[in-house]
Amino acid sequence: MSTDDDEIAEDAIVVGIGGSSADMLGIGLSYDQPMGTIYRTARVTEKGVFDAVG
Repeated sequence: MSTDDDEIAEDAIVVGIGGSSADMLGIGLSYDQPMGTIYRTARVTEKGVFDAVG
């Protein structure tokens, strides 16, 4: 776990949840369908892209 927004652990599983709230719509922002995403980090090297987990 990290408190630094620019730092993600190599074995992290990242979950994002988003959509529009009534407050966002009230100030004129566009509607976004609620959705979630889950992904694992990967390591990019000169030899290729590798799953960081496993």
